[in-house]
Amino acid sequence: GNFMSSVEYQHWFITDGNMVIEFGEGDIYDNMVLVHNCPKSDYTVEEDFLMTTKIKERMKKVCGMTNYSIALRNCEHVARYIQSGVWVSFQMSETGSLRNMFVKEMSLNTNKVNTLPIELQPKEHTIHTIFK
Repeated sequence: GNFMSSVEYQHWFITDGNMVIEFGEGDIYDNMVLVHNCPKSDYTVEEDFLMTTKIKERMKKVCGMTNYSIALRNCEHVARYIQSGVWVSFQMSETGSLRNMFVKEMSLNTNKVNTLPIELQPKEHTIHTIFK
């Protein structure tokens, strides 16, 4: 059988009860961050929070994101980033359920776990003098 079909993990998403933003709808193949109006059922709320301007900005930054990686770029990373601004998946932390599955294969790249993707890192702005 397919190894990935036997992987158990928690699927994370952000919802207001009507609209949902999530990375992959629980599918680990061929997915992207989407916003839709197909409400979820049978889920546990980790934390309630207010919609702020910063949260809306982070939602815009991740919409359409692809290159899903269960280890480096998963639905929990996206949900926690939207909510808090921190790129972290506790499932991939030192004691996380997913880390033990991938730590051997990732031995040279474990420093990339829970690291903000380049496209989400703040851009440095250079000020150029136009007129003197």
